[in-house]
Amino acid sequence: MFASICANKGSAHSEAEYGWLTDDDLICDDSTFLRAIKKIATPEGSDGQLTFEDFVDDDSMPEIDRIRDSVMTAFNAATENVVNSIRGDDPFDSRETVAAIDITHEQFHVWPWEDKEAGIAKPDYPKMVSGYKKDGEYKRGYKYATITLVGDHAPIVLGIEPVKENSAWEPDDSPSYSKADLVSRLLDRAEQFVDLDTVMFDRGFYVNRVYADVHERGLTYLSPVPTYEDDLAAIQNIQEHPTADAAVKHDVPVRIDGELHHEAEYLYAPSTSDDADGKYAVFVTNEDRVEPAEIRSIVNGYSRRWDIENQYKSIKDFMPKTSSTDYRLRLCNFALSTLIYNLWRLTDYLIKVALDEPIRSPPEITAKTFVRALGDFLREVG
Repeated sequence: MFASICANKGSAHSEAEYGWLTDDDLICDDSTFLRAIKKIATPEGSDGQLTFEDFVDDDSMPEIDRIRDSVMTAFNAATENVVNSIRGDDPFDSRETVAAIDITHEQFHVWPWEDKEAGIAKPDYPKMVSGYKKDGEYKRGYKYATITLVGDHAPIVLGIEPVKENSAWEPDDSPSYSKADLVSRLLDRAEQFVDLDTVMFDRGFYVNRVYADVHERGLTYLSPVPTYEDDLAAIQNIQEHPTADAAVKHDVPVRIDGELHHEAEYLYAPSTSDDADGKYAVFVTNEDRVEPAEIRSIVNGYSRRWDIENQYKSIKDFMPKTSSTDYRLRLCNFALSTLIYNLWRLTDYLIKVALDEPIRSPPEITAKTFVRALGDFLREVG
């Protein structure tokens, strides 16, 4: 039923209504369907929706942790099956294993303020909704972080983490997850399934503790950084150089609590973005001493991270429509939609192996065709 909802971009209500109209006894009532979805995300020993009071004291985040762990127990088992199906062809030993970490948003349209001028927020506003900026506009939504295989592998999502950030309508001491904590948990999940070589981030993860964790695991990181004044000076030097179009700053200290943790390389390369400062992009990596001749190759490799943007588009196309603020339902919808995405990518991978087609070539079947077939197949096997 979930796959059918995804195929039709529908909701539990619309699917149940269709079942009633066609007298289909395999389609349940929407309330039955939603109860089943919520049970997946209901922690053991709990049977209800988290209320506002659950978020008031200092232990509010562990309540969300319990929901996350309930959903991820099932998701991790499914991910292991997906990865093992790929591992049968043994691609992980012969190729560099690169993963990308990023955050996506599920927009929530309800206004958070009871009286914005007076600074009074709605007391029952969903606590897992955070603010974000997109296309120059401030919005609100549920946020999810993922870690995904990119590069020369099938783009399988290896882990999901709920994101909670302190937003403008909340008290300053509201609970939230740090970027470093999110990255650490995502890496822990991914490393259950594959041996990673490199991790890529966007500039929103420009945090020393994030880089320190990756470095301690013996992995390479690559990430663009915000451009500061000293970087602008370096860019100006490149522009004034008669022949050079890129540069590297070696052995830049990465400090934690004032103490040197490791040293990184800052890479300056021409940017294809029209709004880039000085038309140059700045990247940071802990890769061993990078020579100027290697800069272009390393920076070009970052383009593989854009797989994750296509991933988010497909997952959001799958997600059922809902107005529920029950976080069990929200997180479970995202996780199940991500699982369907993984199954599509696995199927496409296996078809390409059978046809001896390049793994990174365009999909052999579309996501919409796959999810339609999946719903029909699951319906037949019951």
